[in-house]
Amino acid sequence: MKVKALQQRLLSLMTRPPEVRKIAAAVSGGCDSVAMLLLLREWCRMRHIKLYVFHVDHSLRSVSGEDSLWVKNLATRLGLEFFMRKACPGSFSSDHKVGSEAWAREFRYNSFIEMLDESGADIVATGHNADDQAETVLMRLMRGCSWQGLGGINSRIRLKLNGRELRVWRPLLNVARIELERLLLDSGQSWREDETNQTLQYSRNRVRHQLLPLMNELQGGSTRHIVALSADARQLQHRLARQARAFIKKFATGSELKVYITPECTLRREIIRRWLCVDDRSLRVDRTLISRVDQLWRKKCLVDRVVYKEFCVKRLSDRLIVEENLTGYSACESENSVPTDCAGRDFKALLQKDQRVEVNGWKFSLDKPAGDLGNNASFFFIPAEYAHDLQIRFRQPGDRFYPAGGNGGKKLARWLIDQKIPVGLRDLLPLVASTNNVLLVAGYVHSRFLKLEPGPDGLWLKVVSPEEIISGKT
Repeated sequence: MKVKALQQRLLSLMTRPPEVRKIAAAVSGGCDSVAMLLLLREWCRMRHIKLYVFHVDHSLRSVSGEDSLWVKNLATRLGLEFFMRKACPGSFSSDHKVGSEAWAREFRYNSFIEMLDESGADIVATGHNADDQAETVLMRLMRGCSWQGLGGINSRIRLKLNGRELRVWRPLLNVARIELERLLLDSGQSWREDETNQTLQYSRNRVRHQLLPLMNELQGGSTRHIVALSADARQLQHRLARQARAFIKKFATGSELKVYITPECTLRREIIRRWLCVDDRSLRVDRTLISRVDQLWRKKCLVDRVVYKEFCVKRLSDRLIVEENLTGYSACESENSVPTDCAGRDFKALLQKDQRVEVNGWKFSLDKPAGDLGNNASFFFIPAEYAHDLQIRFRQPGDRFYPAGGNGGKKLARWLIDQKIPVGLRDLLPLVASTNNVLLVAGYVHSRFLKLEPGPDGLWLKVVSPEEIISGKT
């Protein structure tokens, strides 16, 4: 009776089921997948749905063959059809290193597709649970994520692999691992332990065995609270996604986006993210890139375009246009350059002779002008006393600035405020500095320590703006 009550409670916590008639349970032999199999067996029996057992042997552990046999015997005892795929040398080609997590995931998903075809099942169910969800959210938070990342693992997904579709259902995302263990123990059902889940070599295992237990010790129910927050984030993201898709459908045409209307901030950023991801224009649209394009949208950017790797985004009148970057500027232009796209505040690079530093679309080099200075680039003369330890970096606490034409100086933070430079732009402005002296704020003004005319001893600094790079003037 106790087992039946626990089983019914866990069944009630399952995520929204798919509308299918045949389901396959992916069973590794571990606690999570075995508990899922028992629950799905009861769930499918009540709904007259056909259930199969899938097993994938990656051949990465010496006991993996024993695990396969154990799962096969379990399926036979439960009266379920069993399907299996095993990795053999040369049986699966991948761009990833054999044995890596990416390789294992790709082999597993391709195996699922093959077994779905063989069995006739419609969807694969996996044993991801609430602990997995909390671990994923924490790992994404540590790497840096927004709403879509905070939502964690989706309960149902569709994947495209080599032109074929794979549907995956994760029914246990609301169920804690400890409750799955309790179900198996109360049912007298054993499971297999994977020794690699205990090693602290992997980041997820450190979160699982060190970080989450500490959080639950400091505040009981932390795992449950993280899962609830993840559900809230997914609901918010779904709403934003619907509104963003509607905006793009109405105001986007090909590579152009009309921006004469300015939605609220959160929706605007989601529109930018989705618009930039169309046709895989960017493999990684990060927060800094979105902020820079957002500044273009709101006309709060120093320049009228943003250069980012293989493409650039420019503003023309009331439109944003994304196009291929044909300027020759890229993240890996030459061995004599130090390129950085959308660099963070901790970025710092030494500026030396015969070396160019590129950051956020700007180029800096020590290069003597040939003849007339012209209009293609900006040249500044650095007197000898400031020509050592030259750095390209972003602002730091305590920076002071002595703008040209003035007698005194002030904190750089205060100067940026006085100039009404947008908050989101202040950390993106490259600085040229010598030791603790800020010599130049790119795009705004140079300090009184730099000269426009040559002196008896020193170096020439060449600064090329993103506009000049785009226009091909350099």
